[in-house]
Amino acid sequence: MSDRHVNAQGDRGIMEVNATWMDGPQVPLIYANAFLSQFTPHEFIVSFAQFTPPNTVHLVDADVADLDAVPTYVQAKIVLSPGRMLELMDTLQQNWMQFIQAQSAFLTEDAGHVNEDSDGAADADVGDDV
Repeated sequence: MSDRHVNAQGDRGIMEVNATWMDGPQVPLIYANAFLSQFTPHEFIVSFAQFTPPNTVHLVDADVADLDAVPTYVQAKIVLSPGRMLELMDTLQQNWMQFIQAQSAFLTEDAGHVNEDSDGAADADVGDDV
């Protein structure tokens, strides 16, 4: 749970109220490794999807070349006003910066995750999942 201030229109005009986010077990976590952003003059539509590449281990090059498309299954679509889209981008940017700082601090504290190359450059072993 977290609190956030939102504006609400009432009889006396616009007022700031607290909104308490209620996360519960009924809200599933959905994995998405692909997204698409579209817009109209009045809104942005962001689609989140799951893309799974086909198993091409036993295919010859000609079979792979014949693949026209690989299905990508949309898991959720979110519609945002331009103002909310800007707010989302700002929120994601701030969260990304906090993530990078946390990762940097973690790598600095745990020297076992940092390998030094022959040229003295440090490579972080943080995995491929970005």
